[in-house]
Amino acid sequence: MQYYIGYCLGIPQEPSPKADFGTVAHGILENIALYQKAKQEGKKSFESDILGKVNTTKEVPVKKWIDKCYNYFKARMAYHDWNEPVLFQTLNQTLLPYDFIELSVKKALEVNGGAFDPRNRVVFDAERHFDFPIEKEWARVKWEDNGVAYEDYLRLKGTVDLILFASNKNTGPNDMLEVFDYKTGSRKDWATDELKTIEYLQNDKQLRFYHYALSHVLGKRAENMLVSINFINDGGVFTVQFTPEDLPKTEEMLRQKFEEIKNTTIPILNESWKCKMCTYYKTSFGNAPIVNCVSCSGYGTTIKGYICKWCNGTGKAPMSKCRQIKSAIESFGIDSVQKNYKDPNHVIGRYQAPGGK
Repeated sequence: MQYYIGYCLGIPQEPSPKADFGTVAHGILENIALYQKAKQEGKKSFESDILGKVNTTKEVPVKKWIDKCYNYFKARMAYHDWNEPVLFQTLNQTLLPYDFIELSVKKALEVNGGAFDPRNRVVFDAERHFDFPIEKEWARVKWEDNGVAYEDYLRLKGTVDLILFASNKNTGPNDMLEVFDYKTGSRKDWATDELKTIEYLQNDKQLRFYHYALSHVLGKRAENMLVSINFINDGGVFTVQFTPEDLPKTEEMLRQKFEEIKNTTIPILNESWKCKMCTYYKTSFGNAPIVNCVSCSGYGTTIKGYICKWCNGTGKAPMSKCRQIKSAIESFGIDSVQKNYKDPNHVIGRYQAPGGK
């Protein structure tokens, strides 16, 4: 249901403070990679969206860049309280956003003795965007939007944080590449709480899709590649290898997921304690019917006897967005919901690279 509301109806989620603070750390690390790439290419400077004109003949002033990136994103994410300490469970620490960002960048650059600091590696590319159609018969799709009929192929879109040469000594056109991704959050799967081990990562959809996408964009040179994830604050670097033999399995994973989404007429509403962190559960539409409060089941008090904050003790509250959409689909069908609930400015299939720049 969350996927349907966000991607098909275009109803936005509330920004996550921790995710946005991670975005700031990503922005700093991205610019260090761009610095290194420009320096490798003999350029004396490069233009950064965040930092402006950067001189590559001088060393990277990491602290200064952290300050600049912090102020850049703080101005664009003014909806967060940047002066409020936040509990970061992976660190078991309560930190101000700036301190968390500074610590994350420091750890990312120093992990394994600096082995994954872009300045110590040969960079192939940074923030590599991909967007291509999967021109297979199973990926052909027809749909209608606002009375207009469309036909196209399923497209795969995304952005890879960083692509390195696997070896600093072997940087030829046929030498192995290594995709590198930064994660500032937990190493657990949010949906299942499963720890992301090497075995888990070997079948991780995101990593497999990176391999599949880059093998299309870069050709044979990306069919054999390493993929490393740096869980900056929860375990460090984990590396898996993908080969041409992995591509058919990945394509089958894509096909199955595509068929599942395409054939869904009533999206499943999976409710759990995690719903309380979801915008679609916490908010309602203006025309929402008043129903029993989902937080206290209509009692007005919590299990411990405290007044329910969701309904202020009344036991009644407006129906949540997710429940109202589910009810509307069941009553009127998904085509009616698509017509009446979709954000008029939302374009299905539009992709925006992460980072809020």
